[in-house]
Amino acid sequence: KNWRVGEKAIEQAKKRDHKIMITDTAINKVDEVKVNEMSKKQNKMLHEENKNVLKKAKNQNSSNEVLSICNNDFSKRIYIFGDEFGVDPNINPDGVMLINMSKRKELFYVHNHPSTNLFSTTDIHTFLREGSIGTMSVVTNQGEVYVLHKSSKYDYNKARDLYVDIINSYSENNFDGDEVVKRFLKGCRTGGIIYERKT
Repeated sequence: KNWRVGEKAIEQAKKRDHKIMITDTAINKVDEVKVNEMSKKQNKMLHEENKNVLKKAKNQNSSNEVLSICNNDFSKRIYIFGDEFGVDPNINPDGVMLINMSKRKELFYVHNHPSTNLFSTTDIHTFLREGSIGTMSVVTNQGEVYVLHKSSKYDYNKARDLYVDIINSYSENNFDGDEVVKRFLKGCRTGGIIYERKT
């Protein structure tokens, strides 16, 4: 099965609501999302990192996207700054090396979305493609948090097939990235993926 996402699909995935400027209220609103398979310390550290990302986006990046790639004890963090529509880890050699050199499911991939959108199709694609990413977190500029976690029952083939089947059920003309993401989140447990949120 192929990952078939046409140009129109990718363009639509980039189309988000207007950027929302981050406030201190939004940063303070960020709540801890408890993922059962993660340790208390990891849940706490992920909570802190979600807040860190929003602070960096607010203070250093005009409320645009910021990505933090962390190892599983958060002793190593690499920050990459993007624009209103996305962030590309490939622009940072240290980030690329960390993703490529890390063990399976070892990394936390934490980023903000300047709009109120939850995961994008690009996020899901990255989460599945990169074996070293174990947990992906999106914090919106209004302080809502969404987390995907590859559990001990994670099955790459099942998760990938679910995603590909959903994408291939659309033609390029009627592709709806938001709908693809919602359908994937609804069914992702069948591939051993835990989805949690705090809104």
